[in-house]
Amino acid sequence: EFPGSAPPSTEFLFTDATGTLRCMEEHDNQVEDNLRDGLTVDGSSVPGYATVTRSDVHLMGDRETMRSVNICGDMRKFLWCSVNNADGTPAAGCPRGALATVVKALKDEFDIEPLMFSELEFFLLNQDGTPSDEGAYLSCFPEDKGHAVRREMFTTFDACGYERAPRAPRVRRWPARAGGSTSPPRSRTPTTLLWAST
Repeated sequence: EFPGSAPPSTEFLFTDATGTLRCMEEHDNQVEDNLRDGLTVDGSSVPGYATVTRSDVHLMGDRETMRSVNICGDMRKFLWCSVNNADGTPAAGCPRGALATVVKALKDEFDIEPLMFSELEFFLLNQDGTPSDEGAYLSCFPEDKGHAVRREMFTTFDACGYERAPRAPRVRRWPARAGGSTSPPRSRTPTTLLWAST
């Protein structure tokens, strides 16, 4: 259980055609109706979804993705959605729907069940935009000051029901710099986490 009381609302999360996260928040007394009928939003205001003359699209919530999580002391309830057109067909601009179409085609045509995961790669910066430390690739504490942030992220992702995916070996060769060095530049190396949705 998480400290604090859960909010009386649930966030319906989806992404636009560019992969940017979007959200519509609804009171909990409307969640069941929205799960059954879809949550209507103005698709013309979201890149890739609808035109002004036919603007309605429906957020179709996936009940299995519902989570209640404490994020930095703020209780959040959310679920993931696919996006349908007003006539019930999948919206062409919905990345989640497009992925489902590809997965089904691979299964139907080739009997392949792909396993996919997200690679979360990012930089940790101070409030003024400067790097949070001087660590290089695979540095340890005290050079790497991101360990506390990563541990908090592990806890949050675990609470969301995500599993850490096995890491495939890879070699990254950086472009040669002055003097011919191909080692990673200091303060330029992102933190990388791999997660697989269950």
